[in-house]
Amino acid sequence: MTGLLLKDLLNLKRMLKQYLVILGVMCVWSVMMKNPSFISMYLVLCTAMIIPSTFSYDEYAQFDKYALTMPLTRKNLVQEKYLLLLLLIGSGMALGILVSVFLNLFIQENPLELVGVGGVMGCLFLVVYSIVVPLIYKLGAEKARMMMAVIYLGIFGVVYGVIWLTKRGYLTLWSEGLSEVQLLILLVGGGIILALASLGVSYMASVRIVRGKEY
Repeated sequence: MTGLLLKDLLNLKRMLKQYLVILGVMCVWSVMMKNPSFISMYLVLCTAMIIPSTFSYDEYAQFDKYALTMPLTRKNLVQEKYLLLLLLIGSGMALGILVSVFLNLFIQENPLELVGVGGVMGCLFLVVYSIVVPLIYKLGAEKARMMMAVIYLGIFGVVYGVIWLTKRGYLTLWSEGLSEVQLLILLVGGGIILALASLGVSYMASVRIVRGKEY
């Protein structure tokens, strides 16, 4: 399975320069907006959007059909994609937090808020892709891309609704009496539990779909 992961990482190497340029532009934009959390959110988004590209490469090259002629199982193919998903989004989340904290030296916002935004965004995208990955296996990468827009709208609609209700005081009762650190731990901890549960269900669904596919 290490070979499968290395194959995907080598394929993504060609995109590295492009993403470094985008990262530089977004850092400048984040400073101009005086919003260091923007870069944290954007980096998680960028790394998450790489996942469908790896499926597209495999479909174009008919790689899965070739891989199954080697001592690999269909379950191994699924395991590698979920490992890549965790690696990419985890890296995007960690890098986003580090960059946003660095930019915060010039902007002077609350660093705890930056860590919270990065952690919650990472968990949110893991939940999103726990829905997306089985769809890719079922429909193919290109058809699943169209469904992703609907999923994004639904997820972020819920997030926006929660923020809107919180700002108006409808959802603040549960957080009364909690310190900022306790609230951060609660939000990120709850996000991690939700993300892991979603990924567990998603992984089992993907394995079932792949076992029933004909290559």
